[in-house]
Amino acid sequence: MKRNRVIAIRKERKEKIESLINQASKSLNLKPDLSEGLLNELTDLVEWPDLIIGKFSNEFLDLPVEVLSTVMKIHQRYVPLLFKNKSFSKLDLSSEKNISTTFCVISNGLEESNNNIAKGNEKVLRARFSDAKFFVESDKKVASIERNEKLKSVSYLKGLGNIFQRVERIEEVTKKILKFLNDKSLEEKKIIEAAKYCKNDLCSEIVYEFSELQGIMGGKYLKYEGFSEDVCLAVAEHYLPSFYKDALPSTKYGAIISIADKVETLISIFISGKRPSGSSDPYALRRNLNGVIKIIWDYELDLPLDKLFKELIDFWKIVFPNLNFSRETILNDLNEFLVQRIVSHLEEISLSKELIKAVCSSDELSQKRVMNIVDLKNRINSIINFNEKDNFVEIQKVITRVSKLANKSDISRDVLSTRDFVNTKLFEKDCEFKVFKFIGELEKLFSEGYCNYLELLNLFEINVNTIEDLFDNEKGVLIMSEDLKIRNNRLNLLSLIRNYSLKIADFTLLNS
Repeated sequence: MKRNRVIAIRKERKEKIESLINQASKSLNLKPDLSEGLLNELTDLVEWPDLIIGKFSNEFLDLPVEVLSTVMKIHQRYVPLLFKNKSFSKLDLSSEKNISTTFCVISNGLEESNNNIAKGNEKVLRARFSDAKFFVESDKKVASIERNEKLKSVSYLKGLGNIFQRVERIEEVTKKILKFLNDKSLEEKKIIEAAKYCKNDLCSEIVYEFSELQGIMGGKYLKYEGFSEDVCLAVAEHYLPSFYKDALPSTKYGAIISIADKVETLISIFISGKRPSGSSDPYALRRNLNGVIKIIWDYELDLPLDKLFKELIDFWKIVFPNLNFSRETILNDLNEFLVQRIVSHLEEISLSKELIKAVCSSDELSQKRVMNIVDLKNRINSIINFNEKDNFVEIQKVITRVSKLANKSDISRDVLSTRDFVNTKLFEKDCEFKVFKFIGELEKLFSEGYCNYLELLNLFEINVNTIEDLFDNEKGVLIMSEDLKIRNNRLNLLSLIRNYSLKIADFTLLNS
């Protein structure tokens, strides 16, 4: 088949294309902007790949590099060539510092036709770039506030108004997030401004033609109008992350706008009665919530999503009085969906199933704590760090033994104080007083309102022998004493140890 200019084996075609592009770019001292998706597409488009070098006019270098790349990669399947080691700003409106006027074309034609093929592709690209230049120049003549007004004529979803009203809801979500975060390092005015203009480019000529550039062009146009870099970058990055392993917004301003945008979508769709089911997720709600979780996880934002959902559902009820929905049902559904996506996130970062079960156990108290993402991350990191110690298995075993016996007690899992539950007058041996003292140290650790989980684990490590002595044949006591008062007193001691261990994880599931 190779005699007839056909490489039948796909892997061979792919490797040849990649080799041709890399060799050409290396000889030009440039870097190919070749994604895996484009490489796969080119592999499936040709039978006998050949590389042609094309050039475009310098006049188009006053267009943003994203515009040039989008036209070449997505619309023409060309490979742009970038300058090496050049700093790149997402807010630049020109690309002369970033991209070469040389580009690569993967051809399927005869070598003797290469010159004609190159000229034809250059001609097509010139027309495409000319259109893009016209769109950008037209957009520059329109202020972002004017484009925002045009959003009133763009419908959102049935019963949920237009995009302008959606932006107003994004602003409200942003204000709620700021209230919960209470971060004095952030300038509230800038974040509200970014929320206000985050969708301004949806009514721009360039985004109408090249939808892949939404957000990016909005940030650039704001920069052109003189808005602060924080605002512009937040708008440019607020769609991030848009897929698994995508980059996150590079600033906290962008992170907050991204969360607000995604949460608005989530609540609006849930309230309209639509839910992801099975493999069906037409509004990409899983991806949206995954993005929110990833941002909170990486930025370690102290943002209680369950409380945010509750306040926003009340706000939506005021904004949409004609929509018939149950606040409680929507909140429960959102919280359940949130826990599912958090567990999915933990699986994606390659945590063991055993550890995930231990920190996300299914009882109501644990489920509520799972929704505190920063706390969850701290608990997981503490266990991972402590797991490296030689005696971690011993600690696990003793806590598991305590927990299984504690299940015979009537004390609920949220009780953390010995008051009204443990009577020292019923103690018979020194080991009981030592365990009581240990629980007192645990109480003190939590009385300060913040718990360092490594300190908590350290306390368990220091007192592991103290706990084991309770079960010792000579030093210890019979937990299940025939005297009911003494038995319950001892079970209550064990229950308190279990409850403090549950602050980190269910150690019985770690041993499973």
